[in-house]
Amino acid sequence: QAEANFFPGSQQKKNILTALGRALLERLKSEPAVSFEQLGKSIYENLKSRHIQLFVHDAETDKALATLGFTGEVVVPRCLIQNCYGVLVGLAEANVGVDKANYFITRSLNLTSFVRTNEIENILTVEFKNAAPAALGISGNYKNYIRLIANDNAKVKQVGIAEAGGTKITSPEIEKIAGRLEAGVLVDIGPGQKKAVRFTWSVPAALNFAANGEVDYLIRKQAGTGDDVATMKISPPAGVDFLGGTSYNTTLGKDILTKVSW
Repeated sequence: QAEANFFPGSQQKKNILTALGRALLERLKSEPAVSFEQLGKSIYENLKSRHIQLFVHDAETDKALATLGFTGEVVVPRCLIQNCYGVLVGLAEANVGVDKANYFITRSLNLTSFVRTNEIENILTVEFKNAAPAALGISGNYKNYIRLIANDNAKVKQVGIAEAGGTKITSPEIEKIAGRLEAGVLVDIGPGQKKAVRFTWSVPAALNFAANGEVDYLIRKQAGTGDDVATMKISPPAGVDFLGGTSYNTTLGKDILTKVSW
């Protein structure tokens, strides 16, 4: 119903979601078997995984919620020691096709990071699979404007889009906003297709490997996505051994904060 006779500026989807929200609230108030303890736990878990984000008009309340990470605000990791650098890695996707193809999309992420004396180079590969049936036609297309979110001093070196026919190198749209950099490209993934988007960028980092130091990584969970498979490998410069783990296989159900030190 939300898509039927859709036109720019249509209120159909908003009206349906508003009615659904009101119905759920009425059900909670009238249903005696509701466990508010379980409900509270579920809300908390969904806040941590960004399936729920909060907005309030009161500045002090908003500040407190932002500290907890519940407002959707993008936070750049800040080091607690001098010989350190905080690396921000995140994604923001927008389905600009005005359809529900998101339902059929699965994604996996692989981050490789090369720590050097004067810079940290990162390669993030995001693999997409669209399981929509071919019978949906263009309604099953995932027309995805995907943005890399990185430190504001990042230099994007290359963005590649790989599919069955090869890899296309494309120039991203770059924007600096609120202390971060965003690099966006458009990728269209049809029913049954697989594609991969690879972002390569670096950040300047004056690190002294003759003294104690560390690199902190914040891998940001994207709002509204599931527990995407995520792998990560951090490579030190020649002659340097990192303390702790440098390879990870996990799921991105919430923000991942990790670090390497020497």
